[in-house]
Amino acid sequence: MKVFKTLLLVAIAVIVIGMPSSSFAATAACPAANAASCTSTLTLTVTVQTAVWMQFYANASGCAISAQNTDLTTGTIDLGNANGLGVGTASSCVTVTKVTAAGPPQSVTSAYYVTPYDIFTQVSGFANGTATFTANPTAFTNVTATGALTLVESASGAAAASMTALPASTATSLGLTTPADTGAGQLSTRQIGVKVTHQNGANTSSASAASTTITYTITAT
Repeated sequence: MKVFKTLLLVAIAVIVIGMPSSSFAATAACPAANAASCTSTLTLTVTVQTAVWMQFYANASGCAISAQNTDLTTGTIDLGNANGLGVGTASSCVTVTKVTAAGPPQSVTSAYYVTPYDIFTQVSGFANGTATFTANPTAFTNVTATGALTLVESASGAAAASMTALPASTATSLGLTTPADTGAGQLSTRQIGVKVTHQNGANTSSASAASTTITYTITAT
């Protein structure tokens, strides 16, 4: 009889322990038993970098630029024919300005050949969100008289004589700054060209035009 009671108690105990709870526990961390849901966490990390960007575009009134929509070191802009008297037929995209001496006679001392172009810039992640710019050209190639050509650049609308001369192998500030970045970037219309002066032998061969490669640098803060 005692043995039967003991077995009965054990059986009852096993049945009680094995019965499910009448309700599930609240959401718990996975893995979880006796729960309808559980939670796990995933930590994502990312390193936010600063970034700068510069593109150039042909202005609607200016000369065509090859490879536009890329960085400023890859495009080519052709001003066409130029001479120290500012005579002849210039490219339709170029404005010719003659510099004359007090007369009479009013002799032409030099001539500017200038075209507008656009620079688009964006900066991201900087404390001030602003930027400054420099331009550093190489010396003109394929011109027989040193100093016959001077590269000039300025904001749009500046008089030719007031444009900034860009000496070779020198990083010259363009006087261009971007306002605090709003995410949309800034499109700035500039003008660039050459001043042609009188020098003996100041011409180029018929095989190729004189050229200079200009490295633009944007520095954000």
